[in-house]
Amino acid sequence: MKRLYILRHAKAELGDANTQDKERDLAPRGRENAAALGAYLQAEGLIPQKVYSSDAKRTRETLKSLQSGLTDKLDVTYTDSLYLASAGDILRELQDTNPDQDAVMIVGHNPGLHHLSLMLAAEALTEDGIDTLTMKFPTCALAIMQLNIDSWDKIEPGSAVLERFLTRHDIS
Repeated sequence: MKRLYILRHAKAELGDANTQDKERDLAPRGRENAAALGAYLQAEGLIPQKVYSSDAKRTRETLKSLQSGLTDKLDVTYTDSLYLASAGDILRELQDTNPDQDAVMIVGHNPGLHHLSLMLAAEALTEDGIDTLTMKFPTCALAIMQLNIDSWDKIEPGSAVLERFLTRHDIS
């Protein structure tokens, strides 16, 4: 059994004409939401063994704030390949994950993360889970998926059960 955490970066500042998209900072609300999510994950015992994140500034800052709510340091790898990646690109990255990692988090951007979540989730543990996920994947939203696989190279569309879909409203 594998568990996949799909986290969209927290709320970011819009930036100005001189700010490249990749260099946008988190908004104060984004920092607060990510820290609250970290505390929630700690309280629920939902700690990933490995984190793969886009190397954009807002994903780095999301993880820094998330980390403030956790007792153990996360093992994070930042990669340019997750910056604005498509669902298919992210799926291929996941298929290369070390099979010894049972709980993996992806931190990135829409629309790729939203599409990936919809692609993977065949069913949900809660009655309204998939319906809620279908509507939107807002900033600092987290989809937690259960996968009945023994190796990440077996992950494929429809292979996951949506365990939880959390937004900032669920954890604040």
